[in-house]
Amino acid sequence: MAVFLDLPAELVDNVLLQAILCRGVKRGLRLRLVCKLFSDAVKPALFKSKLLDGFNAPVVNRHWHLKPESYGWRLWHSYLTYRVKNETDPAVGRLAEIHSIAVIVHEECRSGMELDFIIGGLCGLVLEHGRMKTGFHEGWAYARPKERQGHGLDLLSAAAYFNMVPLAERLLAKDIDPAASNELLPSPARLAASAGNEDMLEILQRHAEPVVLSEITYFPDASDWRQCIGEESIQGAAARGDIGMLSLAMRPYHSVSDNPEELVTQCGRIELAIRSARWNAGNPQVFDLLESWLRDSELARHGHSMTRYALARYAEFGRLDMVRHLIDKGVDINGGYNWEGRIMNPLSNACRRCHEDIVDFLVEHGAILDSDTDRDNSLPAAAAAGSLALVQKLIDHGTSLNNTTALQAVCNAVNVENEGIVRLLLQKADFPSDDYWHWIKGPDIDKARKEGLDSMAEILQNWVDKNPPAN
Repeated sequence: MAVFLDLPAELVDNVLLQAILCRGVKRGLRLRLVCKLFSDAVKPALFKSKLLDGFNAPVVNRHWHLKPESYGWRLWHSYLTYRVKNETDPAVGRLAEIHSIAVIVHEECRSGMELDFIIGGLCGLVLEHGRMKTGFHEGWAYARPKERQGHGLDLLSAAAYFNMVPLAERLLAKDIDPAASNELLPSPARLAASAGNEDMLEILQRHAEPVVLSEITYFPDASDWRQCIGEESIQGAAARGDIGMLSLAMRPYHSVSDNPEELVTQCGRIELAIRSARWNAGNPQVFDLLESWLRDSELARHGHSMTRYALARYAEFGRLDMVRHLIDKGVDINGGYNWEGRIMNPLSNACRRCHEDIVDFLVEHGAILDSDTDRDNSLPAAAAAGSLALVQKLIDHGTSLNNTTALQAVCNAVNVENEGIVRLLLQKADFPSDDYWHWIKGPDIDKARKEGLDSMAEILQNWVDKNPPAN
């Protein structure tokens, strides 16, 4: 190792680049653990590889403004910023388009914002608008032809976010819809509200199509869908946690009714918008206000499944303030099934995203450690996240280690090559039958070797050799 580290920096960087190309994104990132030099050099090498363009990752960027800042968010934001600054081919996704928008904003800006600051801000908004696949989505990694027809709408979104009134008014004069989006940036209405730009939102409202009652009481086909400016600005105001801005966002509906509870019971699309905003509320006060508007219509159809969903969602986001608030309101700490029959387990969600403070809070307040289903159990979730601290914490609190859940946790730890977790689980596990031994000896070791996880296969083989079956 010492000889390798003494090589010229350019050669070390090239070796790391080739290693990442061979190992892939996840295993390439784990090279950061080798030494301080690797920790600093792996990220630039990963960016040069461009592997993240097509990487299918969990959603770490969606609703990033509602979550504590994470390494995953910083990585993706740095990568997109790097790509925007260095890509010149307009045919590669929409990277050059983002750069062009930033340049126009910089030229129009009267407050002296630096170009790098504008690019960073736009990249954050692009990531916020990301699809289910964090790296490879319609937002920036590729684009349909119809989305390359000029960037007036996205420029209006940028103007709304950076509060550039003259630019916004010129664009609105071209009949650009302030409630629309073409998959790159959130809509201008949503961004004006989320940024707290009241004057800008009022300008956008004056240029928006008037609210027609017949259009907000039913759900048309996708081809006929026209988003209302109120639906978009409600989302931004709720995420900001600003009750005053939320009141302003509701103003377009006053031509129909100035009573939100009445609107919700009469207009299905408004109910949907407010429900979605409630799941993304920036603070408990806004959450309670939105919930009060929904209470009568929602409880009649869904019972308390919506608030259980909200608890699991905020646990995943790392929002201890919201988790504490919902528990204080009496929401079932163990979650349950939502209206679609999906399991919502707040403890598992917190483990999956390594939110140790929320795990501590839930466990201290009586959350059940072992779910009745293996696929949403906290121990496998913590193992899949690669958190030795959380796995140890769950074991210390008495989670079961004699069932298929423990075996799944071992498999998850092997998949992320976390030697510490694998050794801990195998040491503590008390599998009740020889079936578990045969499973580890066969499929688990074979899978590890097939995927090139030689160190994991060796650990599993040593355990198999030292713990022969009873029969």
